[in-house]
Amino acid sequence: MLKTNWPIIFIILIYLAVTFGSLFLSVRQNDGHLIYALDDPYIHMAYAENMVESGVWGVTAYHFSSATSSMLWTMMLTAYYYLFGISNAAPLILNIAAVLAALVTVFFIFSRIGIGGWNNFWGLLLVLFCTPMTALTFSGMEHNLHLLSAIPFIYLSGKILGSRDPSVKQTVILFLIAPLMIMTRYEGLFMLGIVVLMFLFKKKYLYGILLGLVAVIPIGIYGFISLSHDWWFLPNSVLLKGNMPVSSSPGRILFFFYMGLRRLVENSHMVVLLGAAAYLLYNRIEKSNFFRNESAIMLTIFIASSLLHLLFARTSWFFRYEAYLVGTGLFVLIYTLFKKRKSPGRMISFKLDFRLVIIMVAAAIIASPFILRAGQSLIRIQQATLNIYEQQFQMARFLHEYYEGQAVGANDIGAINFFADIDCYDLWGLGTMEVARARMSGEYDSRRVDRMTRDHGVKIAVIYEEWFNVDIPGGVPEEWIPVGKWRILDNKICGDDEVTFYAVDPDETERLIRALNEFSSKLPARVVQSGYYLEH
Repeated sequence: MLKTNWPIIFIILIYLAVTFGSLFLSVRQNDGHLIYALDDPYIHMAYAENMVESGVWGVTAYHFSSATSSMLWTMMLTAYYYLFGISNAAPLILNIAAVLAALVTVFFIFSRIGIGGWNNFWGLLLVLFCTPMTALTFSGMEHNLHLLSAIPFIYLSGKILGSRDPSVKQTVILFLIAPLMIMTRYEGLFMLGIVVLMFLFKKKYLYGILLGLVAVIPIGIYGFISLSHDWWFLPNSVLLKGNMPVSSSPGRILFFFYMGLRRLVENSHMVVLLGAAAYLLYNRIEKSNFFRNESAIMLTIFIASSLLHLLFARTSWFFRYEAYLVGTGLFVLIYTLFKKRKSPGRMISFKLDFRLVIIMVAAAIIASPFILRAGQSLIRIQQATLNIYEQQFQMARFLHEYYEGQAVGANDIGAINFFADIDCYDLWGLGTMEVARARMSGEYDSRRVDRMTRDHGVKIAVIYEEWFNVDIPGGVPEEWIPVGKWRILDNKICGDDEVTFYAVDPDETERLIRALNEFSSKLPARVVQSGYYLEH
């Protein structure tokens, strides 16, 4: 067993060692608290907490909201809380399980096609650190789970499309994985759409239509539930964070494609992956019939899905948005390069000559974006969790202590809703439909902000002042009274390094001053405090 399975055993040990080492360092620097590297995982955790305690599908316990773009991840957290109790560690545990399952899946697929020994080991190592799975574990989000579904989906799609008589087992597994992939991340629709089109192009009409219908049933059900609560069919996070041409004018269309190209150029690792995939695809198409070559099919799915993602979705932000593309891209490239290679257990060898030097230099240049990505992902874990601890976690502690059960305006709604029971009015629109409609209609300005918050009974607001002044006509409402500011140092992950506390209701000013003064001694020493409350 050890003789054939040693690559996956060693890879799992490496992953666990790096993960628990990073966890130890993070908890130690954050005063003994387990903190995630983003505010977003706390949105899912707040949903799960509210479902268990109040039966409300919402980021607050006060009303329904559709702010989560991962139904499956939120449902898994809810199930975990039902079974084991509400725990801050749940996203970490589920992420570790997802990574282990994904690595085992890749290992067995590689082994099945003859990639063994060191080739298998190095392939797993690339997928592990370049995706990067460890950093995504500390994101507390569903991206590792997305990769766990995307890899077998693209593999089975290639096998079935490239076969004249696919097995029933492969078909059943594909039809089970497809809806899970879409429920994990809506970006899975890019990959699903390409596969469905390929089935139709191959004249397997019934197969393609059924696959598409089965996959979208869950989001259809969720969409109609949202509509019944007077929300949109798609989650607000998908609509507000996605990229769509705002009009059909030629200038806007050109700008839309320009931004897609810009996202590609800004992500050099995607340039390398797409370039390598295009080169291999060109060679595969030349040598055989397209629909008899599963590698060519998988490469096409990857390239087309990546281009759609770059046009319509985001990239970066703690390596996460395009992570599933990096993982599946590396998987497909390794699969294509090493499938049916003779002596798969041995490392590739070259004769030492001038050509080897050229190859090594070229390989170093090509690999540099991935080396940089892997290295940065490990380095940034500590700083990102420290940023969230010093900003979002402290905001949550403050609101829990002084504004429990009251209406509070905010633009980051994760930690403050998980750790504090507040009636959160989301000033960015993910968790508040009234704000989302105003933003989408282009009618969101300072007067509208002031009127809506007062109508909702909001007493205070904790926001990124710079966001409002840049993106909202009129900026922060003049009627709001700035009482204090908290600024963190070396910000790498938060939307801004400074949050401002405003008294939305003038009668709340004195109380907010007293609360901030009382809490000031409880803040970490690195947090820089300023503002009116310090004068009192």
